[in-house]
Amino acid sequence: MERLANTLLEEVYKRTFLRLLIFWIFGTLLQVFFPVHVYAFALIAVVALTVLFSAFSDKRNRYHPVYSARWVWGLLFAFMVIFLSIQITEQAINYVHDIRNTPFLIRLARQIQSSMVEKIGLMDIPDAHKSVLASLSVNYKATMDWATRSQFSVAGVAHVLAVSGFHVAVVYWCIRKALFFLPEKIVFWKALKYCIIILYVWGYALISGLGSPSVRAALMITVFLIGKILRRSPDKYNSLFAAAFIMLVYNPLDILSISFQLSFTAVFFIMYLQPKLEDLISVKNPLISVPWDIITCSIAAQTGVMFLCCYYFGYISTLFIFANLFVCFMAEILIPCTLLWLLLPLSTPYLSDILQYIIATTTRWMMWIVDGFSSIPGAAFKIRIDIFTLLASYLWLALTLLWLRFQRYSMLMWSLITLLIIIVWHIVMQ
Repeated sequence: MERLANTLLEEVYKRTFLRLLIFWIFGTLLQVFFPVHVYAFALIAVVALTVLFSAFSDKRNRYHPVYSARWVWGLLFAFMVIFLSIQITEQAINYVHDIRNTPFLIRLARQIQSSMVEKIGLMDIPDAHKSVLASLSVNYKATMDWATRSQFSVAGVAHVLAVSGFHVAVVYWCIRKALFFLPEKIVFWKALKYCIIILYVWGYALISGLGSPSVRAALMITVFLIGKILRRSPDKYNSLFAAAFIMLVYNPLDILSISFQLSFTAVFFIMYLQPKLEDLISVKNPLISVPWDIITCSIAAQTGVMFLCCYYFGYISTLFIFANLFVCFMAEILIPCTLLWLLLPLSTPYLSDILQYIIATTTRWMMWIVDGFSSIPGAAFKIRIDIFTLLASYLWLALTLLWLRFQRYSMLMWSLITLLIIIVWHIVMQ
């Protein structure tokens, strides 16, 4: 058990932004549920007393401050981050309902998003298809009816209706392929290429309304490409935690957002579980490897978000693996084609008409597939859980994954005990 604890502490120690994120989230939740901003200044007093105590704690050199103890600086760091988190969260709560305080970039993003939606409205396709295109390409969901949302959710492909890491990754791949003529072996052209990609990725995040998932993906790609320019290999988990920390510093209340929780949870589990699932079967044939990647990615993401889905939506899709094979492929066609059509003038001869035909046909097939999967009996089963079951379920999942990684039977025992508590609690609450 001691070895396991040391290993986990080493993982936390290697990732600076994880420690920052933990302290920041703690301060935010403390302020949201137990408003303590008035008393938060006591943390500064504690920090001052701690520093003074450490300054004169060395009897051999009592007249010179000594700050060599790591726990002193760790305590100072933690208290300062929590204090800042509490104060910024209080400001966010005070201004959240005042539309005049909407940041300029958000207003600009919404204006651009609205102009894109207006252009989609000019397409000669059914209104339901227009709403799906608006949601899939620029993250605009206001025109989508409940029936369409329900179909995508039951089929387990609702993630394509919100611009997220999947969409940004498609844009990133397309832009990178379009800039093939810039050689990556020469440092200058490599830096120029990556800077152009970063600009386009953030441009896409802007026209999609600067939603939490798209901003998270843009931040992670930015950190990754800057690391490439500087010839460094940033830790993928640290990049994820850095993106979350930056977003929560900007708006601490994002931690209560469903899209924020689903987005970061899904990406974390994709990062952790997908490589392990891919190792189960060695696939070298490219015709099989692509569907296998989609399957493993879907399983990893669904494993991470299934308890959140039960808590917020009350059901889980059982056909998500099969539906994602078709819908993700079609989304990879629709995203670049729709964005290219939106950027082209309507008067562009031939190309605009060809793109509109591809978009209309692909959207029609996607809707047909989603409708088919959502109509299958048992496509989703209803299960509603409370907050205690939600937290206990993620504790059980964490213990199970730790047991699978370290093969410690103490982890298996605690995992089974947690599962038993969940079952008993569910029976009692019923």
